[in-house]
Amino acid sequence: FWQKPMEVPSSERVVEAAPEPKLWADEYDEFAELRKRVYRSYIFEERCAAGAALKEAGNGLLNAGDFEVALGQYDEGLFHVDFDEFQRIELRDEHRRLLHGVRIPLLLNSVLCHLKMNPPEHSATRLVTAEVRCDEVLKLEPNNSKAQFRRAQLHARAGEDERARVLLEALCAAFPSERAFRAELAALSERMRQA
Repeated sequence: FWQKPMEVPSSERVVEAAPEPKLWADEYDEFAELRKRVYRSYIFEERCAAGAALKEAGNGLLNAGDFEVALGQYDEGLFHVDFDEFQRIELRDEHRRLLHGVRIPLLLNSVLCHLKMNPPEHSATRLVTAEVRCDEVLKLEPNNSKAQFRRAQLHARAGEDERARVLLEALCAAFPSERAFRAELAALSERMRQA
């Protein structure tokens, strides 16, 4: 019943080379998918805590002026607190508040990083990404003044001065004591006068 395997002469044997070590960070990481599944399997509170810790790390980097690395921290934090629509529906009110308390600052701070970074070759992509994140915040909190302010800054950065002016005027009317809104409107008005 059992047959001895046929021996291949040593001159005909194919020797497979060992895989080369990875030299570039963008090469496929076979453990990346596994790590993502493990992170996604954390319980809700652990995921929110991880997002909050990454937000704090990003805030330190943002304050130090390292916008690219801070954006990476915020993006990773958003990964941890990203729940699909069905999961969000099932959340209780206290969990929804906890999630929004972490997710909204991550979104807004990532928009700020996009605004502060200046490489011209990526500015259009950055502005679109930042606008999508502002929209997400405004879906969660339609009256969020910081998201409306960031959106006005994005329009100004994109050269849509009239739209930015309208948004800033509405913000100044709604929040007359907010100096940042008035300062941005004054700077925009001055730039429009000079143009």
